[in-house]
Formats: sequence, structure tokens, C-alpha cells
Amino acid sequence: MSRVSDVARRGYQMAPHQYRRNVNKQPEIYDINSDLPQNNSYPAHDNEPELYCFEDFIPSDEPVQYCNVESMHPSEMTCLSCINNKRILWDQFHNLRYPPGYFPRDNLRMKNDPLDWNGDHIHTNFKDMYHHLRSNGYFIEVLGSPFTCFDASQYGTLLIVDAEEEYFPEEVTKLKRDIDNGLSVIIFADWYNVSVMKKVKFYDENTRQWWMPDTGGANIPALNDLIMSLGMAFSDEVYEGDFMMGDHDMYYASGTSIAKFPSDGVLITQNLKDQGHEVLKGESKSVDTVPILGIHQTSSGGPDSGRVALYGDSNCLDNSHMQKDCYWLLSALLEYTAYNNMVPLFTGQDHVSLTSSELPTRMEGNHLHRYSKVIEGHLGSTVSKRLPPCPHQVWAKPHPINKTANINLFQQQKLLSVGLDEAVIIGNERKTLDIGVKEIKEPIGLPHEPHLKDRHSVHSVDTAGVYPVLAFVGTGLVLLFLLNQYYKGKAKTKKKRSRFKRSNYSVYGTKTPGV
Repeated sequence: MSRVSDVARRGYQMAPHQYRRNVNKQPEIYDINSDLPQNNSYPAHDNEPELYCFEDFIPSDEPVQYCNVESMHPSEMTCLSCINNKRILWDQFHNLRYPPGYFPRDNLRMKNDPLDWNGDHIHTNFKDMYHHLRSNGYFIEVLGSPFTCFDASQYGTLLIVDAEEEYFPEEVTKLKRDIDNGLSVIIFADWYNVSVMKKVKFYDENTRQWWMPDTGGANIPALNDLIMSLGMAFSDEVYEGDFMMGDHDMYYASGTSIAKFPSDGVLITQNLKDQGHEVLKGESKSVDTVPILGIHQTSSGGPDSGRVALYGDSNCLDNSHMQKDCYWLLSALLEYTAYNNMVPLFTGQDHVSLTSSELPTRMEGNHLHRYSKVIEGHLGSTVSKRLPPCPHQVWAKPHPINKTANINLFQQQKLLSVGLDEAVIIGNERKTLDIGVKEIKEPIGLPHEPHLKDRHSVHSVDTAGVYPVLAFVGTGLVLLFLLNQYYKGKAKTKKKRSRFKRSNYSVYGTKTPGV
């Protein structure tokens, strides 16, 4: 049996070496042999892997799926690859910021902060949105390369927010193919209007030039090229205003509207103010039934095709000048794109017929190609650059270089003693004479520590060099002793002879006896 973690209480179970999605959302325990629900009283196992991947809702029509936990890499345990609906891919490649180009603010009301310089990253001005998604069980990965460099089968939703960059033709083709194969897309756009862009130009005293925006709050013409094959497009109108969506207070801050959408999709409209007319004419103008949100289940790729959601304003996700957040709306859209679960707020909407209008075009003479990773200038026009190669991660072989805590700095002391861990057998005692020159075969007190092997090999080499030194010293001592004995014997013989001569002189009066 296994322990039900916090995830199991939300509808996911962990059986021994297997992972099961419980379609009934009941916290049951499954035996790996019988696979029958058991009692919820069970012992806890500390070595059991914990799973924190998924959240509350799972549609009942999805089949039960199993994953072999034993065969998985530890890095895959936090989010099992067999279920990808909770995995979101954040498009960072198509976000541009100041510097170097003039990319205007997303909220035209904020005149004291005219530049979009925060980076539009999940760790900068979209940090709160990132924490909201993580707290709801989603996993976000950042895409820093073109759409041609990711495997769409590994993700549930592609999230495009406030994109200013152009798109490669290969990206447009691949994204359409990925949507047909099941990838869902959510796009949060922003305002774009050539007349308003010219109106918000300013004189830079540092460069002494008039700065003209290279694009609007978002690059709507590029986004329209991306979703045109789906029968969708944004307009060049600029709207703002407060409204209610269900029980939620919302603020539309300098957003655009939807100009083209499939007839079988769901469009949500609101009454807003024409901010573009106010910027250009200085007059306030209200507009009814402005389509700001659209959701659609594509069918060109069959029943398994992906779902697409469009919203005309990204300021409700941006921390820079947020007045009212719309994290609940993002969660509702992800619930739809991931599990095809449409919240009741979006159902029962009246059919909205869109009048045909001219789609926005790129401003003539813009300098976006100077800062773009996709297009470049060529003879007064812009052409697409060559598609860059996709980055490939090559894992480097680890080489520890910590010189401040080297394990070989400590050398064990050379103790002239017998290891205490070795038992002495009675009747077969080892001779302990000359233990000072005995080579130590095992580390004293630590016989089973392999990391001391090198240390003892050095110790063995040092003791092996003692034998010739001791032999040389012993030979020298023996020679000195023999020489000392020899000279002592010779000195005693001379003393005896001199004593005999002195005795004869005292008796006879001469050195030799007389005749």
C-alpha cells in the first residue's frame, strides 16, 4: 500500500510503483496486484516519491492512465510526462522591450512611464501571474527560440502574451500543424493603431531625435499573420473601460478588439470607450458590444484538434500598471484549453456577427528590423532572416575544482602501533617486535573506508624507504663501535710498557740494569 499525498486528495492516487489518475476524484488506494479500492488506513512510507503535479478538475470522460514510476528519471517525478495538460509553454522569443528600440507602453493612460522596458517575462512584470499558475498546479516553461524548436506533444497550452516580434513563415506553418495535432493556444494582445502610434511620439533630448514607436502595445499585424489560417484576426481599434464579467470587476486598459472569428466560436462583448478616438480627437466616445474575448474549438485536424482563446488586453496580467487582475480569467481559459471544460460564464452567449473591416497594416518607415530577430532591412523593404538553428543542450562532464576543501589535504598520522580493531588470536600471536618499521596494510580504526585508500598508499611508500636508512645507520654504528674497541685496546698496551720502564729506573738508577 502507499500513502495518499495532497495530490491524491484532489483526485490523483499513488500506488506502489504506479501512478493513477482517478477519474472519479475520490481519494482511494489501489493495490498493485488487485487494483481494487482498499481501506484508507495505511502506513506511511518515507521513501515514497511525492507527486505535486495536478489540480482539482479532471473530466470524467478521460481514460485512466498509468505511468511506471520506477523507470522515470528523478527530474521527471515532479511532473509526469504522461499527462501534459498542466504544462504551459511561455513564448519569450517574440517579446521585445526598450532598449534599444522605442516600444511604447501597454497602457496609454500611464504617460509618466512611456516605455515598455520591463521585459515581459514571468520573473519580472508577469511574476504574480507565474505564482498564480504555479499555486494552481501548472508548470511553466520559457521558450527562448522560434516555434520550430519545441515538441508540441509535450505541452498542453502555448501562452502568447504582449508579443511585439514578427514570425518566421516556418513558425506560422508549424503552429497550424501543432494546433491540428492537439496543441492549444491562448493569446493576450494589446492595442495597435498607426495613427495613435504617431501621436505618442516624443523628442529625445539625448539623441536629439523624434522617437516614433516601432510597433504598438503588441504587433497586431504579425499576430494576425499567425492566426489568419484559423479564421481569426484582431482589429486596430483601441478601447478602455470598466465592466463586470460575472462576479468579477474588470478593467480593459488600452486593449484591442476581435475583428474576425469563426462563426461556431464563442464571442463575449462589452460596452467600452473608444480610447483611440479620445487620443486623436480629445473627445470621449462610447461603443457598444465590443468583442474582446473569443474561444474556439478547432476542427480542421479532427476531433483531437486544439483549442484557441483570444483576449484583447494583457494589462490585467502585467504587474507594471495593473489596476484589476484577471488571473481568474486565465485559469478559466486554461481550464478550457487543457480539459475542454468551459465555465458557465462563457456558455449561453448570444451569437455575435462581426462586420467585415479592414485589418491593421504595418506602419510605413518603421525601424523594427533594426531590433528584430526575425526580419531585416533589404533595399528599403523588410525580408525574413534565415531561420536560426535550434539550441541543443550538451551536458558537460563534471570536474570538481573545489581547491579550498580538497579531500587530500588531510594526511593521517603515522602511528607506531597495532590497529586496535584487529583481534589477537591466543596461541597464534603475532610478533610485535620492530613494529616501528612494520608496513601498515589497513587504516587504523577505519578499515572499510575506501576514500582513505590513497592516503594509505602514500603511507606505505614512506615506510618502505625506512629499511635502507636503518640498515645504513646500523652498519655505521657497528663500525664506530669496532673502531672504538680497537683504539681502546691499543691504548692499554702502551700504558703497560711505560709503567715497566719507570719501575726499572727507580731500582737501578738507570734506564737499563748494569752488568
